[in-house]
Amino acid sequence: MDVFLMTVLILLTSMFIEMNKLYFFYAIKNLKKYDGLIVTDLMSLSDFKALAGSNCPPVLAYFHEDQITYPGLPGENNDFHFGIIDITTALSADKNLFNSKMHLESFLTGIEHFSGRVPDFQPSWIHNHIAAKSDYLHPGVRFPDKIDLYESEETLPPLIIWNHRWGYDKNAKAFFKALDKALSNGLEFRLAILGDNFTVDQEEFSEAKKRYGDRIVQLDMYRREKITLHG
Repeated sequence: MDVFLMTVLILLTSMFIEMNKLYFFYAIKNLKKYDGLIVTDLMSLSDFKALAGSNCPPVLAYFHEDQITYPGLPGENNDFHFGIIDITTALSADKNLFNSKMHLESFLTGIEHFSGRVPDFQPSWIHNHIAAKSDYLHPGVRFPDKIDLYESEETLPPLIIWNHRWGYDKNAKAFFKALDKALSNGLEFRLAILGDNFTVDQEEFSEAKKRYGDRIVQLDMYRREKITLHG
């Protein structure tokens, strides 16, 4: 099976969302030669399919996040436009996959609340229409059937990895609170804090650097040093 990967820099703005469909439509010269397309929720799929017409093969939309349930910045209102794009993308796709069962369920619940805010002609039918062709597929991580991190012959403590953006929506405070609880119960660990930081330094990460000290083996995604996974 041949796979052709095409990507663009992600900028979560209305202009980016609206323009990327034009880029892909122009860049993919012969849609008919493809058996299918896989797009993310950042693609305005309904508009793309309108441009492609009958040349468009079946499309799978993968939702790693969505703008219906995405938490807004403190003090700011969410952009309804992003939510509408998610809905029309899910309606236009031949199949929708979400990265977890919880995400799928929260999205379906969210669109009910979202459509209920429309003053007239509420599209109550979209929930069932999207649910009928949606499922979830976890990211490709393989774990052993059984593992006990604290009863083994390993000489180093377990390595815990933060692999998210340093964004307000990732709830770093809850993550570090769980680590504090582990330490209070006498459970040691090593910590690698990865991910991009597009914002100003957040207090949670600054405090974590002081609090965990030598337990931190890496503090950003760009320092290219080898980390020993186990003893």
